[in-house]
Amino acid sequence: MEYRRTLYIALLFFLSILLFLLFGPLEVPFFILLTFTMIGWGLESFGVFWEEHGENALILSGGMVINFITAIAYGPAAAFIVAFLSDFFALRGLKKFYPLPKALFNASQISICSMLAGYVHRTLVNAGSYPILSISLSAVVYTGLNVTLMGLLVYLIGKEEYEEFIRMLPTMLLAALIPMVFMGVIGAVLYLQFGMLAVGGIIAGIIFINFTSLLLVKYKKAQIEMLLAMVKALEERDPYTKGHSERVANYAKLLARKLNMSHKKENLLYIAGLLHDIGKIGIPDEVLNKPGNLTNEEFKMIMEHPIKGEEIISQFTHLGPILPYVRHHHESWDGSGYPDGLKGEEIPLEARILAIVDVYDALTTNRAYRKAYSREEALEMMKRMKGKKFDPRLLEIFFELMETGDEFKFMAG
Repeated sequence: MEYRRTLYIALLFFLSILLFLLFGPLEVPFFILLTFTMIGWGLESFGVFWEEHGENALILSGGMVINFITAIAYGPAAAFIVAFLSDFFALRGLKKFYPLPKALFNASQISICSMLAGYVHRTLVNAGSYPILSISLSAVVYTGLNVTLMGLLVYLIGKEEYEEFIRMLPTMLLAALIPMVFMGVIGAVLYLQFGMLAVGGIIAGIIFINFTSLLLVKYKKAQIEMLLAMVKALEERDPYTKGHSERVANYAKLLARKLNMSHKKENLLYIAGLLHDIGKIGIPDEVLNKPGNLTNEEFKMIMEHPIKGEEIISQFTHLGPILPYVRHHHESWDGSGYPDGLKGEEIPLEARILAIVDVYDALTTNRAYRKAYSREEALEMMKRMKGKKFDPRLLEIFFELMETGDEFKFMAG
């Protein structure tokens, strides 16, 4: 699969060079070319990180607006110079997310999209089309081709990554591509009317969109931080569970990696691990820290915490995907769990993962009513719950991780 991806990137690179040669010569003053390249580089370098997934990120930037305007105003060849150079050098500055092959792919596919958008515009104008119509159709070509070329690369990477790409596509279109392409259409119309006088207003519009998006991203992060503060306050009430949620989150993330889950799902599972016990915030201390057996009424209060946790987290719409993970992390494979008595694969995979790592951490740490079990004792006890409390397949994979000792390396690093 790796060689096919490399071959695909190489083909796009050579295709972009070939199209540039076919669409030449350049029909733009050097000063304009340099100015647009520098503006594009600056806008690409200071984009907004909308979502991060490990080594991947969805970045909102305004470089595509400048690329599109160049294509409409000065033709395909000029669009290649501006798009390829500004994109490649800006993205190479973000080496964490854009190593050389990825930066080369982005620069190549963006320049191809820009050149073909410029070609469509010129063809339609020469055929007598209204400028606004030709610009709009060129924008559709730009957007469709951009999504197609990205989708093909992701498809070559792997099935799960492609499914994740399809799932994220609406967000990518609504949050990044469509706003910027719309800004590109407006910018192109203004530039054709007012020339360089319009550039300042175009840049101001891009900065406004980026700033608004940045505020939204910060708001979402602030919401998660507030929930984590509630979890910390909960754990401070019980010295025996201090750090429990973070350990559960880390164990869950490790198991997700072993299962080759996507970065997006891995991160959602990590957040769910951090917040899985937040519903205990309303349980009295005398119940949480009781050293003896719980009464029926007290245990009923404990059993309600997944539902309470779901209710708390549901107030934060962007955390919607983790609601079933939190609600069902105490379900059992045989249907004897709570709150809904789900069994087998009725239980979400992520909730089954949390069930395993939650019990493991509970067994291997001190509690008010008992001392911690050793790692070996805990694993032996969990083995007896295979097919009853836990998903048999997942438990075997978890045991494999424990045998390698990777959990200690992971927790340390």
